[in-house]
Amino acid sequence: MTLRRLVALAPVPLLAACGTPTPTYAPATLPPVVSYVPARTAGVPPCLGGDLRITLTARDRFRTGAPVRALIKAVNVSDRTCRVTGWLTLGLVDAAERVEPVRVEPVERPGPAERVDVEPGRFAPAGLKWIPCASGTAGCRSGIGLRVAAPGGVPQQATLENFPPAVVMSAVQIGPFRTDPIGVLAW
Repeated sequence: MTLRRLVALAPVPLLAACGTPTPTYAPATLPPVVSYVPARTAGVPPCLGGDLRITLTARDRFRTGAPVRALIKAVNVSDRTCRVTGWLTLGLVDAAERVEPVRVEPVERPGPAERVDVEPGRFAPAGLKWIPCASGTAGCRSGIGLRVAAPGGVPQQATLENFPPAVVMSAVQIGPFRTDPIGVLAW
């Protein structure tokens, strides 16, 4: 078999010697490595207290003991692009307008926090998940609304959609702001 391999390779050098041009290949030139940063992200200021309007839309039925998820939309109501990064803080508001602290676990779901540049009229999405509980039980917090604040922002009353009149929560988890709403509730 060794002899057959030699014979099969032998014609190649002979063809080159007969005047058949041998192709020459220049090494590929690669463009320099450039990190891509969209122009709109350079120098974008953080969203301030009045820049955002926060809406939470419940996506599941409210049943004691069954998890409920809500889509968080931080809508830019200002006339300039601003940036949000990280997690909302939240508290339950009682009938006397007092804020009840809520133990919230920030989670990196569906992934880590991203810097989100929010153009006017657009929103930054995040996810919230909790377990409704029986009011008065250990670890259960209740109220008639939610007060929220974006990182570095001023607390504000959130608009609640598809929520019952009384909000009862335990085991609260919140995901970070993301650039894309797809998947923010898939956990």
